[in-house]
Amino acid sequence: MRESSASKSLQMPDVRSLQLMQEHIITGEWQRRHLDAMVDDTRTRALLAGLLSCSTHLLEQQQQQQWSNSHDERQLTQKKQSMRNMLCLCSSVCPDETEAWTVCVRKAAKAIRDQEPVSPESCEAYRVRLERCTQRQTSLLLRAALVPPDRDGLML
Repeated sequence: MRESSASKSLQMPDVRSLQLMQEHIITGEWQRRHLDAMVDDTRTRALLAGLLSCSTHLLEQQQQQQWSNSHDERQLTQKKQSMRNMLCLCSSVCPDETEAWTVCVRKAAKAIRDQEPVSPESCEAYRVRLERCTQRQTSLLLRAALVPPDRDGLML
């Protein structure tokens, strides 16, 4: 019971939609008009700025990683980069939910490390809230990029 409770407490949020959005920005799959539409929309301007900042940081980290010596060192560095990027992305679009989840996970990890009982109220609720928030924000970004402003209020 302790192991399953602990693993649930430390489960990573599923933010694939946000990561895919970032990947499409990095690889240039978005046309200029889509990016301009996200910048022009007051609801998404700050979200896009956060995504761009995280993307720049990720690319810088990947360039530095090319100089890593061993295969094991590169794998460890990639895991750290992935975690940092995930936290950066989440913080850029859902700062409050990310902070709440991070605080909970740190407390749960400390309890596990100190061999204390893990609270039955795991971090799952915080993780789910964070996942839903990132999905809402990604949806908002996509809507701004793909739906013309004069049709934004229409249900399709």
